[in-house]
Amino acid sequence: MKGIISLEKGRRYELSFWYKTVNRERNASLSIFSSDVPLAAPVDIDADKLHRFFELGLEPTHGEWKQVTRTLTPSKDGTYVIQLASYYHKEGEWTWWDEVEIRKVW
Repeated sequence: MKGIISLEKGRRYELSFWYKTVNRERNASLSIFSSDVPLAAPVDIDADKLHRFFELGLEPTHGEWKQVTRTLTPSKDGTYVIQLASYYHKEGEWTWWDEVEIRKVW
């Protein structure tokens, strides 16, 4: 799942979300990439123009909801892509995301 966000250089942001996995042995992940060009929608994303800003590996939770909170400070203004990923699912393996939020702290 991908989304487009705008962030300001030097500002502090709080990233917060909940996630849960069932029958998963592999990690899920949340990544944020800066973009060299403005983006209106995820279909406009060109991977060659993205640069990893933040990545967080998420261990399996075995059916429990876990809350994650992190503070981020971008080094440049612009368009960013947030990606929630859980790859290589086998039958009966699940990953859920809830209340994903990035808010400006100051």
